[in-house]
Amino acid sequence: MPLPRADVHENSEKLVVDLLRRVGKPGLRVLDVGSLDVNGTYRPLVERFGMTYVGVDAEPGENVDLVGSAYHLPDSLGEFDLVLSGQTLEHLTLPLLAVEEMKRVCRIGGWVLLVAPFFFHEHRFPVDCWRFLPDGLRFLLEGFDDLDAGLVHGDCFGLGRKPAGYTSAWRIERLR
Repeated sequence: MPLPRADVHENSEKLVVDLLRRVGKPGLRVLDVGSLDVNGTYRPLVERFGMTYVGVDAEPGENVDLVGSAYHLPDSLGEFDLVLSGQTLEHLTLPLLAVEEMKRVCRIGGWVLLVAPFFFHEHRFPVDCWRFLPDGLRFLLEGFDDLDAGLVHGDCFGLGRKPAGYTSAWRIERLR
């Protein structure tokens, strides 16, 4: 059941704007993993910067351009300049697998931006499995350059750039 609109992650939106100012520029292609508008969307923030937004989520609904699993992002999507996932990782049972997919569809020199709660009440949609700290997001972004992670109020962020020659540090085929 969706959360009430009053529960919008206001801090998360401000954090994403600050991070988009650092790495965004007009014309970039952005993929938002976990885009279903349950209690707010990053689409207007991304579009305000003149970037092209594509939203993917596991179920159809408002703000979903493509239905697909965070664990198996379609190859047909191509590569993105920025892969964003905000307030989604806590709802995934296997966030490592999902972030590996985000890193895969990020172009060389592109960015992955993760925002997840450090401190927030339980909010099952359909599950609520995790809370994150900067070291956890650095771990998820392992192998990327220019890593930055931190806490801003109740949210944690992780940001990293995909280097030339990137290869995943993980072999997780058995989970697929």
